[in-house]
Amino acid sequence: MSSKGMQVAVVTGCSRGIGLAMVSELVKNNFKVFATCRNPASASQLSGLLTSLEQPAAVALDVTDEASIQAAYGTVKEAAGRVDLLINNAGISVKTHPVDPCETAQLSELNRLLETNVGGLVRVTQVFLPLLRASPRPRVVNISSLLGSIGVCKERGALAPDHFFSYRISKAAGNMATVAMSTAITEVEFLAVHPGWVATDMGNSGGRTADITVEESAEGVVREALRPQRRTGEFVDWRGNPVPW
Repeated sequence: MSSKGMQVAVVTGCSRGIGLAMVSELVKNNFKVFATCRNPASASQLSGLLTSLEQPAAVALDVTDEASIQAAYGTVKEAAGRVDLLINNAGISVKTHPVDPCETAQLSELNRLLETNVGGLVRVTQVFLPLLRASPRPRVVNISSLLGSIGVCKERGALAPDHFFSYRISKAAGNMATVAMSTAITEVEFLAVHPGWVATDMGNSGGRTADITVEESAEGVVREALRPQRRTGEFVDWRGNPVPW
């Protein structure tokens, strides 16, 4: 498929959940989508969706692996020559999610989350910057979480204080990355978006029932990403409401 007349998006973490739903939403908005995941060979749902939407095949991208990131960059560069929108969606939580009290949180798990949720976000953005700079209006959306808001944590008694400790830290650090990049790389718009409490494997873990569907979340995230007014260094939810840092 030619990208002529279409915008180009790269989305990480598309094998399921919000990432998978965002592929369809972006295609509705006239995007050519390079949907990435760690192992496309095992992502049958994603592969089927991309085929049905006449989009490029899924691109292998492990956000914790430098060679994988560079290879994905090369694939997109050769096929499209630019990126108008990068959505850093790939993210993980602890194996016991949502249970993760601060008194017993494992440093090995915290480091694992930081490597993916922060290091992956930063490195993917760094590598794809040349393609973003080739766009007339480059945008980066970092999928964040209300749980990463220091303001909300203080106001609401930490939103279940025995839960999410490592995940909160990783998302708060990702928020700082969003702000810092927005002040240093001014030609690119950076936006952090809380996608809502979504009915994904993670969202429904621990016997919980999430508030919104992946389709509702994806529609909101893409809508916020594509608003016509320029904005950068902001934190909003999927409905467009500001979220305190």
